[in-house]
Amino acid sequence: MLTTNWWLMRRTRPIDYINRLLNSGVKKGVGAGEELLKSYKRWKRSLRVDEFMDFIDLIQVRWKDVIMSVLGGLPQMIGQFRAYSLEEYVYDLLTGKLGLNKGDFKTLWNEKIEVWRTTKEKKITYSTALDLAVLRRDKPIIALECKIDVDAPRLKAAMLNFMLLKMMDESIKTALIYVNWNADEILKRVAELSINSLYNFNKGRDDEVNRFLNDVSTWTH
Repeated sequence: MLTTNWWLMRRTRPIDYINRLLNSGVKKGVGAGEELLKSYKRWKRSLRVDEFMDFIDLIQVRWKDVIMSVLGGLPQMIGQFRAYSLEEYVYDLLTGKLGLNKGDFKTLWNEKIEVWRTTKEKKITYSTALDLAVLRRDKPIIALECKIDVDAPRLKAAMLNFMLLKMMDESIKTALIYVNWNADEILKRVAELSINSLYNFNKGRDDEVNRFLNDVSTWTH
């Protein structure tokens, strides 16, 4: 059974949900946990977007009712399970494919960083937890928001954080990674004007994952 590593931050991870199912003592819950664990290990090894999306489909479609019944969570739990999974997938791409967790680089997952400050004299600051942030020598250089479902409120919140970051340091690169776009299409055009890049991670979208990796490589060199 997999365990949480100290370097993967303090938040709940997909493996925590899986372990709860495996330890539930409920036959269907254990069955769900076993299939999810196999799928989880598969995409963790390969980092292929198709295998990651198979895992998301298991959560959302095949085992949704069992997960809800066995774990006794609110409907938001399924959303959190999927959201944390996407964040971990992108974290693994950054650290596993690009090595952005060694040397001068550090990748933060859901850790607070300063996104706005007043004059140096007053030193009033505002910090918020971004889904992911890449730091070089402890200075943020890339800010990432990862959303399974993008609706208008989530998009506006992400754009506000990005705008504040750009006001503080316009060289910071910003990106939104999503699976389903549930906001108005016009908002995508607006987002493209204020966010450096948007990426649609979905089945058959290896090109988008490769574009993301190439862009981040460019931004870090």
